[in-house]
Amino acid sequence: MATFLYLNKAFDTISHNILLKRLEKLGIRGIANTWFKSYLSDRRQYMEIYKVKSHLEENQCGVPQGSILGPILFLLYINDIQNSTSLKVLCFADDTTCSYSSSNTKTLYDTMTQELEKINQWFRANKLCLNISKTKYIIFRPSGSHQALNDQSLYIDNQVIEQIGNHTNTNFFKFLGMAIDENISLKKQIDNVCAKLSRANYIINKVKDTVPKH
Repeated sequence: MATFLYLNKAFDTISHNILLKRLEKLGIRGIANTWFKSYLSDRRQYMEIYKVKSHLEENQCGVPQGSILGPILFLLYINDIQNSTSLKVLCFADDTTCSYSSSNTKTLYDTMTQELEKINQWFRANKLCLNISKTKYIIFRPSGSHQALNDQSLYIDNQVIEQIGNHTNTNFFKFLGMAIDENISLKKQIDNVCAKLSRANYIINKVKDTVPKH
């Protein structure tokens, strides 16, 4: 089973104090830590609607996006999330996936539910907000398997997490740009790529007699 966690405004809610302490714990101390403090502090932002600008307000949290340092600092910030759970945790920027394997479906649900509560508590302690409505999970199993799934649901904070599967409303999940399903087949991914190529070929065919070859 894999659960794909969705964080609200992950880069924007990072606590500067927690991040600097985490960097110090990782060995980034002294002048280097002061440099990061300077990099994060005294940043201001404003909102503009119909050419009307708001007052400048200082950012009290978050890391600058669109930079090389942004994703790196975020990964360092959540680096010890794996210490809060026995699940296998995979992090790619703000995409966090937790997985657990068992031959018993009830064990899958029970273990994942207990561990997700621990992870959610870790998020709260580190001032990150988990969006449960956009969090999904998949139970991976062989293609053609007739094993009956227990009539169970996965919960976080008593809220049901949507399941991705052949028997549900959504039968695939887009993970890091790749469409995967409960059978880990490439059919949906191949269909998506072929559709993109078909559209591109159609456009090229339409303009082939209009634009120069180069």
